[in-house]
Amino acid sequence: MKNDANNSQTQTSPSIRPEWLQLPKSGRRCPITGLSRSKLNELVLPTQDNRGKPPVLSKSLKSSKWAKRGIRLYNVASLLAWIEAQ
Repeated sequence: MKNDANNSQTQTSPSIRPEWLQLPKSGRRCPITGLSRSKLNELVLPTQDNRGKPPVLSKSLKSSKWAKRGIRLYNVASLLAWIEAQ
């Protein structure tokens, strides 16, 4: 077999962006936007500043319906749309 420089394996594939991301750990930033965890919390949690309606869609995954804590996921498309609107 002959190695060809234009082989399809050498071509780069388009980047894949996840639909949902977990909030970063404290001191870390969003891998796509670079926003801090505290700023993301302001955007995804209902507060008095946003009148109880967060501008970015998020979901909390809990182990059971009685669990007090869960993993907060935010929608990447919703976050990017909010950034574009600013």
